[in-house]
Amino acid sequence: MYPKERGGTGGIIPQADAFVLLAHARSQGIELSPDDFFRISQEAAE
Repeated sequence: MYPKERGGTGGIIPQADAFVLLAHARSQGIELSPDDFFRISQEAAE
């Protein structure tokens, strides 16, 4: 994982890549959901 200052995403998986990963996981029987990609703060969840 590279920080944004070094050209990375700072740990954020781009949406297009997340869709590809979810599709692959589904095809391989791997448990993975969109919730695994996005952190929601406690305040936002309420």
